[in-house]
Amino acid sequence: MSTKTALAKASKIIGLKKLAVNLGVTHQAIGYWKKLNMMPDTEYCCKTNHSVKIETLTNGAVKVEDLLGHIPTCVAMERDRIAEKANKIKSED
Repeated sequence: MSTKTALAKASKIIGLKKLAVNLGVTHQAIGYWKKLNMMPDTEYCCKTNHSVKIETLTNGAVKVEDLLGHIPTCVAMERDRIAEKANKIKSED
């Protein structure tokens, strides 16, 4: 799946405005990423975690690897941390 397709799928599932708000960006920024067919450079060097947030917000319907083409080590670590936190919250309920 291309980044453009993955972002379109995430926008359809969540809604473009809600997606932008949850990522802390504008809907125009997401449109720009679609146009470029890639996430911002900060995703690939792990300065941002938009791809992990999108995977979480879509309940795994859009994966990090769909957005980035691969999973950088630091992104994998962040994804594991978020999953561990979510599992802890679920077990407390």
